[in-house]
Amino acid sequence: MLAGRIESFFDRGGGRNDIAPGGVEAELRRLHYDTANATHPASIAALMKLAPISQITYGTDYPYYPLNQVEKLRQLLGPADLAAISNGNAMRLLPRLSA
Repeated sequence: MLAGRIESFFDRGGGRNDIAPGGVEAELRRLHYDTANATHPASIAALMKLAPISQITYGTDYPYYPLNQVEKLRQLLGPADLAAISNGNAMRLLPRLSA
């Protein structure tokens, strides 16, 4: 949701080609994201427009925020995407955790 603001600051400040030659958004697309306290439909939609499901993992701010965030994700995502975000992507990134 902040990608456009970040990009505009880099464009105004100059030197963007030194830092992000393909553009700020291209650099943001390379990152991995979690869902900690970001399960509002608008937040998830914006994230999924920026990054593929394969770069999104489940995250939580527990105990500071309730554990019901996975329920919100169940309402927004299909079974395959939910499985990837819930644990599939993390297991792929950190295979030793699946042992």
